[in-house]
This record gives sequence, C-alpha cells and structure tokens, in this order.
Amino acid sequence: MANVTIKGLSAAMTKAGIDPVAQAKILDDFRKMRGDRASTGQLYTDEWRALIRELQKDKRVMQTNLHNRNDTLQLVHKEYIDLLTKIRTRIERAAAKGVSIAEFTKATAQENERRAAAGLPLLGDHTGHWQSWATPAERLDMQSKVTQAYAQLKNVKGSKFVPFVPTRTLRQARQTEKNLRGTFARMRATLETAPKSGMGATPYRALQLAAVRMAEISLGKLLKSYELGSANPADTPVPVNWYALLDAPMRRRLKDAQTNPAGVTLDGLDQFYDPAPAHVQEDFNEWDTHTGESFADAEE
Repeated sequence: MANVTIKGLSAAMTKAGIDPVAQAKILDDFRKMRGDRASTGQLYTDEWRALIRELQKDKRVMQTNLHNRNDTLQLVHKEYIDLLTKIRTRIERAAAKGVSIAEFTKATAQENERRAAAGLPLLGDHTGHWQSWATPAERLDMQSKVTQAYAQLKNVKGSKFVPFVPTRTLRQARQTEKNLRGTFARMRATLETAPKSGMGATPYRALQLAAVRMAEISLGKLLKSYELGSANPADTPVPVNWYALLDAPMRRRLKDAQTNPAGVTLDGLDQFYDPAPAHVQEDFNEWDTHTGESFADAEE
C-alpha cells in the first residue's frame, strides 16, 4: 500500500478502461483510507476552484430566491438546488483525481464514445463550465420539471430561472437581446414602407427587410437552444451585432447589393415577407415563458 501512488493508481485505472467518474470516486476513497483527507483540498488547482466557485454563485442565487416562490415553484427549485449539490460533489471528486480539467474532459469524451457504442447513458461533457457536469438525462429531467411547474401557474411575477444557464451570463444575454430587439424595431420601421405586402419600396430594401427577419429567427432559435440546453450562452453568446445572426449566403447577398442595388433578386426569400412572422414571435414567447414576464425586462 505504501508504494501505491495517486498518479500510479490513476494511470492503472485509465489503462484498465475505468470511467473518469468511477476513477475519481476510487481515488477519493483511497485517500480517505490512507488517512490524508486534509490533503484532498490541496490537490485542487485554480481552475477547479474557479469551476466550483461559479457553481456556488449560481446555487446561492437559487437559495436566496427560494423564499419568494410559491409551493409549486419551491419544490422544483429545491430539486434544482439538490442537483447542484450533487454536481458539486461530482466536480470535487474529479478535482481530487489530480488531473487538469482538460485531461478529465478528454477522458470523459472517450468514455462517452464507449457508452454510446454500448447503448449506455452518457455522462456530461465535464468541461470548464459547471453546467456540463450534469448528465443529458439530468438536464432533460430538470428542464421538463421546470416547464411543467411554470405551466401550472399564471401571471408569475418576477424573474423566472432557466436551468443550467449561469446568472451572470443570463444578465449579459438579456441586455444584448434587448438591444437587438430595439435594432430590429428601428430597421423594420424604416424598411417596411409597404405594410400590406411587408416588403420595402425597392428590391434592395426588400432584401434588407428579409435579412432583418432572418436575424430575428436566428436569435429566437439561439435563445430557445439555451432553454433546451443544447447550447450554453457562455460558449455561444448572443451576438452584439445583428449581422452575425445572418447565414453566409445572406451576408454575401447584402454585400453584393451594396455595390449593385439594381441587380438585387429576391429568389427564395418569400418566407421572410410575412407581415407578422408568427414563427419568430413564438420563439420569443417561448423564451419569455421560461425567463420572466419579458426576457428583456426580467429582473436581474
């Protein structure tokens, strides 16, 4: 036993194909068996500490707001807080393994490939964002519970939470989204000179209007991906410039139109000329349902 080292045991388990989460638990138990519990905390690097600190910040926000919720919301909030506690334990065990987050992420990716091939439940991605330490099953379960809880209520006051989105990042996304909506409104007011048709007075203006509406749709899809957990605003933030929400073909068409307005064609753009693009508003409404009375005006 005296000759067994943490590094050696870790290498042996990796070679044996033991998954990263199980390895972290074994190493944690091994340290306790050796009686060096106090040294476990010393093994945390700055990156692991920062990861846990961000998790704790979001957990404290949830705990602070808990008393403001009615019985239905308190139940789902408590479940979410319990899940955050579980995730923290998961991260602490990984940190105790004595490897970097990048190394742990790589090992997890390999394990998930094995699990996928075997038809087994996947682990989280285990990256530098604490949200990635929830498993896909945990994310779907919690998101379903949050949706169901809010569906039972009407006229909920105050800010609604979106699970697995950092509070700081959410505040930034709210402000950027609010700015973009203002930009869209101003551009439409200028471009929609023929309200009945929804098209501008010239093909060039009609192309610009189509671009604005494409950007609205893209923004709605991005916000919805946050709510569904398929994207993280920390990795894929809301763009500051609306132009970044356009696809490459539309950007090229706008660039060409600037140099040759007379050569503008509107082929394939009919979907963007609806006077009231309901599909865009539905995306916004669904996001608002999960974030508050209005995404732009929700409490921070």
